[in-house]
Amino acid sequence: MMGGFSKPVSFQQIFDALRGLRKDQSLTRTNEQLRTMVKQAINSELLERSGKGKRVYYALKAEA
Repeated sequence: MMGGFSKPVSFQQIFDALRGLRKDQSLTRTNEQLRTMVKQAINSELLERSGKGKRVYYALKAEA
């Protein structure tokens, strides 16, 4: 899903993309479960954070 973004995106953009997948019947999760999925990806360092304050963006972590 994150591969569809060519540049870092905000938490809200990731959340909206997941909600779009849910609407297309690809996911069967609640809004809270979707938020938790994104937070887990951030905390497990699957997503790389850039920026500060209200201007924080996330991208897939580059594989070493």
